[in-house]
Amino acid sequence: MDDILALVPNTETDAPPPPTEAEGEEGLTGLFDSCIPMLKSRESNLAVARLLVDGAKESRALSLRLRDLEFSESEEEGEGEEEQS
Repeated sequence: MDDILALVPNTETDAPPPPTEAEGEEGLTGLFDSCIPMLKSRESNLAVARLLVDGAKESRALSLRLRDLEFSESEEEGEGEEEQS
């Protein structure tokens, strides 16, 4: 039985010591440093998405304006035909 217990680690004696404050800060700094490129990429993606949304809004506004102009022209042509009759 002692042979089996010798193979099982004792968490009280075999556990690594808790990290010091400096080691903890270093670990967090490394973690955040690894996230910075991803965050910059996300920021860039959001900027491009914003440009696409603005372009879509402008395109939609122009489409509506053109349709309004076409509608106005067809009404004017209809009024002219009615006056001639």
